[in-house]
Amino acid sequence: MRDLFAGRTRFAEFARAPEGIASNILAQRLEALLAAGLVERHVGDGGGHARYELTERGRSLRPILEALRGWGLAHVAGTQALIDVPPGPSRGPQLRARRTGSRPNSA
Repeated sequence: MRDLFAGRTRFAEFARAPEGIASNILAQRLEALLAAGLVERHVGDGGGHARYELTERGRSLRPILEALRGWGLAHVAGTQALIDVPPGPSRGPQLRARRTGSRPNSA
């Protein structure tokens, strides 16, 4: 979502993110965003590269994601915060510091 808000639209642009992401994981995440109605996929007339764009529903998440990022920067030890949603239906999102992997203090 961060990359889409930053104006990136192509798979290769997402894959070049500084954090690095395996192409199979990136493909799964894009499919999940498509299925949730947060992103649309567009392919050119000549069958060129697909581009992804946020839907109105996806764009409406911006203030929420910015608030979460701000909270993480203020309260999580280490560097820039990241929301990590582990696989499986029984576990919810977990906030962790990007580099250290530490969780925020509960106090």
